[in-house]
Amino acid sequence: MLSGEERLHIRQLVKDTFKSITLQVDVQLKQEKGLASFIESFGGNSGECIDLTCEFYNGKKRLIRMNKKTGELVKGVSLNTIYG
Repeated sequence: MLSGEERLHIRQLVKDTFKSITLQVDVQLKQEKGLASFIESFGGNSGECIDLTCEFYNGKKRLIRMNKKTGELVKGVSLNTIYG
């Protein structure tokens, strides 16, 4: 179990590292954003996975797909190399 001070330190590290973190579990929302075909090519059953998009302060974005039951990493990719 982490102490309050340790938890505060971790929260500050996350806040200093990421401009935004987006968790997507809704397949219909992905389709509306036009990412469905790209994300489906990621592998893993989308019903069993969550997609986490992390945007850094330097403008870089990463998309990470994880199994929502086991936490196992399915795949990760830089969105900057795909969308410029």
